[in-house]
Amino acid sequence: MHILVNTGGGDAPGLNAVIRAVTLSAVRRGWKVTDIRRGYCGLLEEYPQGLVPANAKFTMQNAK
Repeated sequence: MHILVNTGGGDAPGLNAVIRAVTLSAVRRGWKVTDIRRGYCGLLEEYPQGLVPANAKFTMQNAK
């Protein structure tokens, strides 16, 4: 299974917690998780970023 997390790029309270929860749950099941930032613009213009628990924890620690 492979999950794509596509975020819009703006401030959204609680989004970091959701990304972390999705990533950790998926990894526990052996699934692959990829992050696309900045919505569809990011999907077309940027390379996907693989998410692993270390990245998800970093996201939570740096949340503003």
